[in-house]
Amino acid sequence: MGLLVAMWLAPALAVRLEYRFTKGQTLTYRMTFSAESRAEVPSSPIITTAKGQLTIQQQVQEVKSNGDATLLYTFRDGQVQTATAGMTDTTIPLTFPTVQVQMNKNGQVLSTRLAEPGAAPVAQPHNMDLGGFDFNQFFGDISAVGFPNRDVQVGESWDTTSSFTAPGGEKVTVTARSTLKSLKTEQKQSIAEIQTEARTPLRMHITMLQIPAHISGAVSCRITSRFSQNEGRLLEMRGTANAQLTLNMQGLPASAPEFQNVPVHQRVTFAMTLQ
Repeated sequence: MGLLVAMWLAPALAVRLEYRFTKGQTLTYRMTFSAESRAEVPSSPIITTAKGQLTIQQQVQEVKSNGDATLLYTFRDGQVQTATAGMTDTTIPLTFPTVQVQMNKNGQVLSTRLAEPGAAPVAQPHNMDLGGFDFNQFFGDISAVGFPNRDVQVGESWDTTSSFTAPGGEKVTVTARSTLKSLKTEQKQSIAEIQTEARTPLRMHITMLQIPAHISGAVSCRITSRFSQNEGRLLEMRGTANAQLTLNMQGLPASAPEFQNVPVHQRVTFAMTLQ
């Protein structure tokens, strides 16, 4: 009985979650995603589905004395398969420029910039057509899974807000609430499972069906992450993003008003796993 009382009175284990960057360290992640978009065009809804994959490499270039780091992200071996009703299914490569990211040890993105000399800003890859991987939103998702500057216990929640300019020049502000769901020991590692709910207002320019377009709205994400507390690195991130958007296609004749202020609903499921 005394032992049970002592265990009940004992304080819960509190841990510090933070990245432990090491100069020269390179981590490789594999991302898969699937998406469905529905544009509510008055004449007939346009439904697009997509699925794809991408390899993402994160290299640590510099680490400051406070633990903040300069990271280099490269994207390769990407492709996406898209299908739109009434159109031929296509498989196309996904190509993105290398991006340099400033990130603090709590996992929040401080800034981004294109690392390739002379590279043009990427507002949205022209071949995405509203389906699949959002190049700019990717860094918002990474930043959403940020940690507080204090110890946390299992079951405890914390709020974060981060704001930065994405590689495409768009301002990104991410508000998130995360909860430490569990701490487990796997292969001598302390693995934290974190559940995050985030919201990101969205304004971007894309090309849809080879026509310039502007999109505004918001994206809500629910993300589950696995993080190695011992090694200070992200092991896995899985989630679902739901977007409620308004689409305005540009350069169309006045006889095509149905492509102005079009509601668009998009759902993307993604997983990023350390290789």
